[in-house]
Amino acid sequence: MGANAVINENPTSTVVKHSIGKTLSFSTSESFKSLRTNLSYSFADYEGCRVIGVTSADRFEGKTTTAINLAYTLMESGKKVLLMECDLRLPSFSEKLKIPSSPGLSNVLINPTQNRLSSLIEYNNTNLYFLTSGDIPPNPSELLASKAMGELIDYYSTVFEYILLDLPPTLAVTDAPVVSKYTNGLLFVVRHNLTDRLRLRDSMYQLSLVDARILGFVYNCSPRTENRTRTKYGYRYGSEQYYKGHNNTTKRSILNRRKLKK
Repeated sequence: MGANAVINENPTSTVVKHSIGKTLSFSTSESFKSLRTNLSYSFADYEGCRVIGVTSADRFEGKTTTAINLAYTLMESGKKVLLMECDLRLPSFSEKLKIPSSPGLSNVLINPTQNRLSSLIEYNNTNLYFLTSGDIPPNPSELLASKAMGELIDYYSTVFEYILLDLPPTLAVTDAPVVSKYTNGLLFVVRHNLTDRLRLRDSMYQLSLVDARILGFVYNCSPRTENRTRTKYGYRYGSEQYYKGHNNTTKRSILNRRKLKK
């Protein structure tokens, strides 16, 4: 086994089968594949691990679900992917994925001697791994802005092809702008009939102050649009249930296609 092999040392840390990815409707799955393709255009001339942050203006806009299923879709294409839960205040991976929340990111950051691979949780014997938030610390912003955070991402970049960071909402705390310096760019999730335009504008302003690169936007829960129906191929954008309890939803990327320079 190679030096950069990932070993799950916690045999109870397994992800419940079908908790992500396979539960998506066909149309939503196709939308994530479109998002994956657009991301590949953004990184067409880039070599090395791609580090991508996922955030939104406020809570309940779908950023965590977006990050989870984008990670799954990238793994399906043959990439080795790590999804890190960087919301150290209100973590949700444990509930959504039915996995232990600790040890996780906070534990690794405050204990430099800890094996950085031992806290990773493998998804059903695939190339998708999760790093949960860990124990909730008293100083989340300081931990995420620390030198240890940068060193940790640099280390994981030698192991994985994609690292996705599930960040807190931009306007709730300063964490997303702070962590953006460790990324190649951010995906910003907006939700139909929920995201406020002024809040979105304020979010873009906050991110511009730290020169964060916006890779594009994910438009979440868009209404059904008849002219997007493609009955020949058996799927329709906006026609199926995505979030439990919410009908007529989907996910579509409206990524700009600015290419990154190495």
